[in-house]
Amino acid sequence: MPIALRSKLYCGWKRWFNRKSRGTLLGTCVGGANGPCSDLPLPLVTVFCQLVGISLAKTGLLKMSKQAETKVGQGHRGPSARYAEARHAAYHDAQREFQAALGADIRLTLISAEALRQAASWSSTCSSTKAVYLPGWNREVELRKFRRRPRRVEVAIWYGEALLCGIALGRISDRRVVATIHFLQGNPLADNPISGKVGALATRFLEIYALELGCTYISIEHPVPELIEYYENLGFTNRVVRGRRVIRLTKLLDR
Repeated sequence: MPIALRSKLYCGWKRWFNRKSRGTLLGTCVGGANGPCSDLPLPLVTVFCQLVGISLAKTGLLKMSKQAETKVGQGHRGPSARYAEARHAAYHDAQREFQAALGADIRLTLISAEALRQAASWSSTCSSTKAVYLPGWNREVELRKFRRRPRRVEVAIWYGEALLCGIALGRISDRRVVATIHFLQGNPLADNPISGKVGALATRFLEIYALELGCTYISIEHPVPELIEYYENLGFTNRVVRGRRVIRLTKLLDR
């Protein structure tokens, strides 16, 4: 094949490949099930290079393919794994801090089926004076919604092995600027040994988790009006107001 024709074929193919792959590694985009060049497997690239008389090694694609294979072999941590790792690190650090500060066996976990069962019993067994403060959200439904996204805040606060003291759900913003608690509920029953401290523990966990992720702010979404002063005493001093209603309380993190 004439040299000029070989050069035109190769340059034209390379421009098309670069445009289609947008700079992604060959091993990822070529032959990958979801890659933009999944219609161009590596053997076809090899055959094409042989046809135009150009070494595959000279194109740099073989090296790129090997790099991609190495990365795949080492394994990629997706967003779910990364956020789960940060969440569990926050459980560990906050739990250790709470145990030292309170001298009690405080445990932090995901919200389990047992946690949902215990929380569901609070409505029917708490006193009438505390019943008015019970949140009007469906725990099972909201938990399913929040678990659809890796960037979530989820914590169950336990005393010992079996007594649930509180639960919280929230989200991390897309750019990890702010971590927010959307739903927070403490055990209103008389046997809650950390009654009055659940909000402080939940927001401290939020702070540790947010720092783990590199967030700038933490916030409480739609705080109960009677608890606004309580949260402000915990450092959530910036009010976001809509009309006469406080819709959010935020706290700048000291990093």
